[in-house]
Amino acid sequence: MQFLTDAEAAAWARGRTLLMPFGDRPERQPRLPSLRFALPQPAHRLFAFSSYIASAITSGDSCLVWITEYGVWPSNENTHLYYRLRESYGDHRLLHEAPAHLCLKHEAADLITVLQLALLFGWDAYLLPESDHVAAFCSHDEFVEWYSRSPDQLAEFQAGLARMNIEPQA
Repeated sequence: MQFLTDAEAAAWARGRTLLMPFGDRPERQPRLPSLRFALPQPAHRLFAFSSYIASAITSGDSCLVWITEYGVWPSNENTHLYYRLRESYGDHRLLHEAPAHLCLKHEAADLITVLQLALLFGWDAYLLPESDHVAAFCSHDEFVEWYSRSPDQLAEFQAGLARMNIEPQA
C-alpha cells in the first residue's frame, strides 16, 4: 500500500474514475446511476461488508481509497491504531499530509482494512478503482453510495448485499 498526497492522488485518479469528472478532488455524482446502503449493524458486520465492497469494486484492479473528511466523530476514531497501521508500511506522515491510500491489485487485505477503519471511524472516503466501471462513496453519516454506469452491475451489487441481509435505502 502506498500513501499519496492530494496532488498525487489527483494525478493517479484523473481520467480513471467516475467520480472525478472535473477538478482535483472526487465528488459525488447525483446524475450517475447509484444505490445507497446504510452501514450494517452491529459494527462486527463491517468486516464482511468491507470485504464484499472491496471484492466488488476492484475486480482484480488496484484501488485508491481517498479519505476526504475525518474528525467529524472524534470519539469514534482510534488514531493510534490507524497510525500504527500506517507506520507498518514505513510512512510517518499525518493523515492530512497524505490522505489517499493506493492499494495495488495484490493488496486486497489492505484495501479491506483501510475501508473497515474508515467505516468504523466515521470518515468520508471515496473508493476509486483503476478502471472506471464502478466507484463508491462512504459517508461519515453511516451510508455507502455505489456508482455504476451499468444497470446490470448495480443489480449484481445489490443482489450480493441482499444475501447479507443489507437492503438499499429509498
